[in-house]
Amino acid sequence: MFLLFVLVLPCFALFAQEENSAQNPFDYKLTCDSVKLFSDIKLIEYLGNVRLQSDIIVIEKADKIVLDQTTQEIVVTGLDEFTFDGAIRITSGKEYKTVRYKLGDRIAYVE
Repeated sequence: MFLLFVLVLPCFALFAQEENSAQNPFDYKLTCDSVKLFSDIKLIEYLGNVRLQSDIIVIEKADKIVLDQTTQEIVVTGLDEFTFDGAIRITSGKEYKTVRYKLGDRIAYVE
């Protein structure tokens, strides 16, 4: 009986880890001055000196990032610095104020 328990327990741990990684496949770090949560419409607003960094995208000194938790899309406004996939870098030009990006994608839309 004890041997059966020892063999079954690691299986449960394996399934739990797979479920966790599937829930958040895109790993990123985000800092800001304040956060507003709109749970009824599944939106999060990150406000003031917002910085988002992942392997694909780095956004620095933005005024606001809005994350749609349903679609995993972000809209960045008041953009100061932006680097995408290490190749495209936009800084302080203020020509581009908005970035739309779906977390984990390799395409960002700069408006």
